[in-house]
Amino acid sequence: MPVLIVKRVKVSLELFRMSVSLLVTYASNIFTSMSPNLLFPLPPVTMLALQTAYLNLQMAAVAAATGGPEQTADMKAKREVLINLLTTLGHYVEDIANEPANAADATVIILSAGMKTKAFTPRQKQVFKVLPGKLVGTVDMKAAAVKRGTHEWQYTLSPGEVGSWIALPPTTKAHSTIIGLTSGTQVYGRHRAVLKTGPTDWDSQLSVVVP
Repeated sequence: MPVLIVKRVKVSLELFRMSVSLLVTYASNIFTSMSPNLLFPLPPVTMLALQTAYLNLQMAAVAAATGGPEQTADMKAKREVLINLLTTLGHYVEDIANEPANAADATVIILSAGMKTKAFTPRQKQVFKVLPGKLVGTVDMKAAAVKRGTHEWQYTLSPGEVGSWIALPPTTKAHSTIIGLTSGTQVYGRHRAVLKTGPTDWDSQLSVVVP
């Protein structure tokens, strides 16, 4: 009997490859695309927050162009804020697009949010994992090894809240352990590799119940 392969459509952001001006334009397009879009009734990031973030970055970039190190640092901080908001929205749009009722129109739904797509199937190797730790109150995160790069890890108890992600120390090895968690709570983790060409997109967040 043939195995049914369910194709999932993934949002491709590649935000860290964008210049500041391109990132602002991209965020503005998503704002315009999602604001009146009934397919996304309860986004974890409000459109007002998104608009504020890209306008703040735009103003910070203008100040940095004629300012000093302080203005440049402020621009970089505001760029990180906007990237985090867009990443959260990307996961939200991807989840809605791949709901069983929407599967046939997943690509159209993602494009309607002003985002790009990248298709993959379960036959492709999915290596990022969030697992119960060996000790009570711990959770393990694992990813694919990379050459001449590092790994960044984050976790949260409230993935829908902007700014709730907690960063763990970067590692050269493809695993990290979260400690000091409360047993029985649900923890969400995400990972990205930092390569010579820059950071990759965050992997889709995964969750596990803390042992």
